[in-house]
Amino acid sequence: MTMENKNVLISVSYGALDNAALDADVGRVETAMLNALPGWQLSRAFTSARVCSLLSKRGKEVPDAAGAIAQARAEGAEHIALATLLISPGEEYEGVLAAVDGLPVASPLLAEDEDLDALAAYYAGVQHDCGTPLLLMGHGHPSNGNPAYRRLRQRLPEQVYLACLSGADNLTALLPELLSQPARRITLEPLLMSVGGHTLRDMAGEEPDSWKSQLEKAGFTVDCHLTGMGRLEIAQRIYARKLRSLIG
Repeated sequence: MTMENKNVLISVSYGALDNAALDADVGRVETAMLNALPGWQLSRAFTSARVCSLLSKRGKEVPDAAGAIAQARAEGAEHIALATLLISPGEEYEGVLAAVDGLPVASPLLAEDEDLDALAAYYAGVQHDCGTPLLLMGHGHPSNGNPAYRRLRQRLPEQVYLACLSGADNLTALLPELLSQPARRITLEPLLMSVGGHTLRDMAGEEPDSWKSQLEKAGFTVDCHLTGMGRLEIAQRIYARKLRSLIG
């Protein structure tokens, strides 16, 4: 990175091996954030050690948050801020906070009440437009109770549902509630920043354990929206607001 100015925004996401897929989702949020911060330039960091290692074997180095901070400082940055392009404030976010040494950090998408309210209103509109019940697929965590997802679920209107791949709030737990309502056509949409294996296989795949297959077996006709949240204007606006509030 050539230091053209002294203000550096570090975009911290899980990471991806496919740069085109990353640009399609995370890249759009990054563009919105830079538009909200004239005079800043962008640097990327990944939270996934596995992704970073695999990219390194291909000859491409992407640092973690601590590495990106050190690199920006070595290149003369005077002002550094970080944006965590993660869905929920969990272990990955805590790892970023441990690395920032007091620098300003924009929180994940599901961290703040006003953003949860905005997302709930957005998904109410999506459900109205598709005309079927809408089921959101979050990633979740196997043991922490998924508090951020539960806070969003409490705000969702009727006919908008949320379940997670990991943890107790999964599709199996939700299925009786879905079967108790009369509609037998349902729309699936990922609550994930980027389109990847979770969306293409776990949600919309043809394998018997995908959500699509499980719902079809239960008697539903299933439509799938294959879009990462980074492509949504609502997510881009939320992160632009976070950065303006954080930096001014």
